[in-house]
Order: sequence, then C-alpha cells, then structure tokens
Amino acid sequence: MSIIEYLSDNEMLEEQGDVEKTQKRMREESESEWTTVGQSKEKKLKENEKIEVYISSKEKLPKQFTLAKIFKDQNITDIIRVKYLNPFKVRVDLISEISAQNLKECQYFKDKNWRIQKALERNFSYGTIRDVDLDLTNEKIVEKIRCDQPAQLISAYRLSRRNLTEPGWIPSETVRLCFKGSFIPSYVYVEELRVKVESYEFPVTQCSRCWKFGHRKVRCPSLKIVCPKCAKNHENCENTTFKCVNCLGNHMALSKVCPKFLKEKKLRSLMSEFNCTYRKALEVYVPPEINDLEEERKGNEKKNEVEERSEEEVPIIFQTENLNSQDYPVQNSNTSTYAGVTKKKKLIKTSKQIKKQYSENIHPQCAFNNNAQSDNENMEDNHCYEKKSPTRNSNDHRAKDFNIGELLRRLKEIIFLRGVTVRSKVVAVFKCCIEWIIITVVENVSEWPILKLLLDYLQYEND
Repeated sequence: MSIIEYLSDNEMLEEQGDVEKTQKRMREESESEWTTVGQSKEKKLKENEKIEVYISSKEKLPKQFTLAKIFKDQNITDIIRVKYLNPFKVRVDLISEISAQNLKECQYFKDKNWRIQKALERNFSYGTIRDVDLDLTNEKIVEKIRCDQPAQLISAYRLSRRNLTEPGWIPSETVRLCFKGSFIPSYVYVEELRVKVESYEFPVTQCSRCWKFGHRKVRCPSLKIVCPKCAKNHENCENTTFKCVNCLGNHMALSKVCPKFLKEKKLRSLMSEFNCTYRKALEVYVPPEINDLEEERKGNEKKNEVEERSEEEVPIIFQTENLNSQDYPVQNSNTSTYAGVTKKKKLIKTSKQIKKQYSENIHPQCAFNNNAQSDNENMEDNHCYEKKSPTRNSNDHRAKDFNIGELLRRLKEIIFLRGVTVRSKVVAVFKCCIEWIIITVVENVSEWPILKLLLDYLQYEND
C-alpha cells in the first residue's frame, strides 16, 4: 500500500481519535506528554495563540526521549507541549508559525513517511466516480484523468462491495479520488469526456477489541478485550442481557440503533457535506432534542401494535356464511351507554382487509339486510345476519326488502367508508349495483305479467 492510500484511509480516523482523547479530563502532567520550560511569557500563552500540529504514522512513533532528540537534531524550536494521543499519533503545540511550517516541510519526516497536519486543516479531499472499468489499475486511472486547476489529483483507489453469491468482497466499479487540499472539482475529464465527481462519505469504523468508534483493531490503544454483549473484560459470552460499551444501553455494541453510532454517522455526513475535518464537524454538530433511539423504538412498537390489532379486530361488513336468525337474533335497539362505549376497543381497519372483504361472494339475502351503521355513526361491530325465508310464497316481503332505497343506503355506506381508496370504492359500488340487479331479477321474474302470460299460454298449448 502506498503512503497516499494509507493517508486517505486513516485521515478521518486520526482526527476522531484526537477528539475522543481530548474529551477526557485534563491532567497537568502524565507519562505520555511533556512541557518545555521557558520564560513566563510563554507560560501565560493564550489557548487561541498556540498552533497545533499532528504527527501520525502507520507504525508506532518513537518514545519521548527519542522524539525530543529528533526535534533538536532537525532544529524544530518553539515547542511548548508534546502529547501522545496514541502510539501512532502525537500532538505538538508551537508558538511560532515559522516553526510549524518548518515542522511540516521537514524532509526527515517525509522520508519516514510521517504525516504532518495542522488542526482544522485538510491536506486531502475525496470524491468518487462511478462506472469505471474493472480491468483498469489505480495507476492507470490516475494517468487517464485530467482535472482543472486549482484541483490536483493525487491518487485513486477502487472501492469494494459485498459479493452477493458467496461470502467476501469483490472490486466495484466505483473509484475514490484523492485531491490535494480542500478543493474538490465538480467534474474531471477522461479522454476529454467530462465525468461527474460525487461526494465521498467515510464509513463508521469500529474496533473489534474495545468496540469503540474511530479506529480499528490494529491501531487500538487499549490492551483490554471487551465483550460486545455485556461490556465486560472477556471476548464473548452467552449472555442474553445486552449492555453497550459506548452508550450503556440495553443492546449490543454492534447495534445500528446505538445513539453513539448514529452520532458518528451524522458527523461523517457533515464531513462529506461541508468537506471539513472531524473536529470541525463536531463543532457544528447539533444533537437532537429527543433521543432518536427512543423515538424509533416507540414508533416500531406502535406500528406493531396497530398491525396486530388490525388483524384481530377488523369488523365484519359482509357475512358469507348462513346464520340462523333464531340462534343469532338481531338486537332491536342500537342505543349504547357511556360505560359500554368506553370499554370497547377502538376498531382499526386496513384498506387491504376491507378490499378483501368486498371481494368475497355476498349472499343474496345478506347484502341488503344489514342493520349496521356507518363508521361515522357508531363504534360497534357491523354484523349481518341472514333471515331465512320460510316459503317461496312471501313475495311481498322480499320485494319490500330489495327496493331502491336499500340500494341507495348501501351505496352511501360504501362511499363514506374511511381508510379505503377511491378505486376500491368504485369497484365496490359497481359490484353492489350488479348484485342488486341480479337479486331483483331472480326474485321477481315470476311476478312479471308478460312472462306470466307467456308461461300460462305455453301451459295451455301443452294441455
């Protein structure tokens, strides 16, 4: 791996590691830092006047005595403080811009492949391009890309994606471009063809040893192994009661709903949007007023409760089975007391279930003998009970039941149903009209005078 690829992979992680360390309580002296002794003016130096420079490496940095000798040999002066953030990174506080520039341009550090960066300053910026041929190497991609000034392309790195057929990762057609400085061009040119450059968002990295965010296991500053389930000092356990080591919540450290994880993801989104460092994104980050995890948990519980109740308590609009009126008598009174109404559970109807009910076969004598009221009138279940006709001679009673007024009442109930789409209402109205016509024809065909005369004539001819 080249030094540029290493820097691009670890730039954001190092910035975050520094912020996490600074959140701890400050000590005057520790074994991982030293302060130079000078005149009283330097001791009274204000915080905003010092210049912070970070030195990082992919290998462990020298200890204090060796590093102090290197600074002296390279004539790096005006250092007021050196603090080890982790074995791979130190912070150097200087009082002179000239000394900071000399430290940044020191050839000895360049030969060591050490990275020198000022606080809140971006040495590199990143963007992505898509649909790049898989047979092209990173070096070939850099050779074929041209960008306008002041953009300066440093390197290219092909990203990987998950293999859908088998475990593992495979190269993707997306390439990450590294530009020098804080400027990212909107377009680059490949063989004089303009290609759009999209923003790149760093993924949230998590250590598999201590389960903290911002670094990987190979650069973990801690020697203790932490369990991702119970947050105790062992590798893994069979405990079913989880505890997060980051937020102390009742979930595993790998959970994607952890408030700490959501915060880190938001910070990386800010870094990509404003092209800033992790430390700057932390300054502009505004924490939510309501806990996102609690809000999401309540939303999921409410959604599950609605789905369960809708499956169990959907009222019956049309009854397709034959019910005996003697076994299931219809109540003559629809009045309800206040206590009875308050004890009843609210019925929740979904459009899918109502549509399914309308698609069922409706019994001829059940469709228009429904004593139920619409949803706007009461909260009780709408049940339809069939009344069997004792003989075929009660034509007057059937004609009374299937009149035009009953049809209009049923159409009104369908039109004013809540939670049903317009298309479903139109289909239901059409079916209701067709069924009413069929029922009316079947029940009253024998009473038509013309047909009756025709039947009498045919019977007379046969005699």
